[in-house]
Amino acid sequence: MSRKLRWVLIGAVLVLGAGIIVSQSINWPATKNIQGTLGGVQKAEKTQVDQIGDQDVALTDADLQKLLQNDAVQKIIENKEVLVAL
Repeated sequence: MSRKLRWVLIGAVLVLGAGIIVSQSINWPATKNIQGTLGGVQKAEKTQVDQIGDQDVALTDADLQKLLQNDAVQKIIENKEVLVAL
């Protein structure tokens, strides 16, 4: 066995031993009669509402909406040169 391999094995054994010693010295939680953090969580009461309907939406100034949705007006709005001239 070469010296390098021997030192690698010795290092691995030392790390493993240190891990065992540290894991044994930690105060792990009890395995019986333990409660998780979710024990006190209450279920949220969700509000059930109906879908939005036509009567829920109040449109004002329908003529302005039609004008803004017009293709010619949309082309004017998208053309930066025309907007600068205005």
